[in-house]
Amino acid sequence: MVILLVPNLDCSFKCIYCFERKRRMEVDVNAMKKTLARLMTQMKGSHICLHGGEATLADTFVFEELVHEASKYTNSVGLQTCGYYLTDEILDIIVKYKMNVGVSIDGPPSQNILRGEHPLNRRYAEKMTKRIMENIERLCSAKVPTAIIAVLH
Repeated sequence: MVILLVPNLDCSFKCIYCFERKRRMEVDVNAMKKTLARLMTQMKGSHICLHGGEATLADTFVFEELVHEASKYTNSVGLQTCGYYLTDEILDIIVKYKMNVGVSIDGPPSQNILRGEHPLNRRYAEKMTKRIMENIERLCSAKVPTAIIAVLH
């Protein structure tokens, strides 16, 4: 069983095919903690994944607080991300809690063209893809278990 924690529904990528739409959400961390505690009494061994929108756009304190809470119940805490907004602070949290990370990237720039703040803009796709690939390299260099999710189109 996978339990998704959604600290943020906002995402600036505006991918053409995404089922999420840009919207703001205030996170009630205490409510999320209580719900997680109730769920985990019945779902021991579940994988907990921070998801979104884009989870890395959440306040860093909120992000770490949710990861810390999730790590009380399982040693399998993950993050699904577009990979673009990976800051040093978020990377430190990922390493500290031994998280695994899934990065959404559809391939080289020509295939990654429907994603990002400026879909169908080739120059932007090249810049965005380069940054995501650099962040994947940062994750791998930090020995973070990293997977790729791609939408084939």
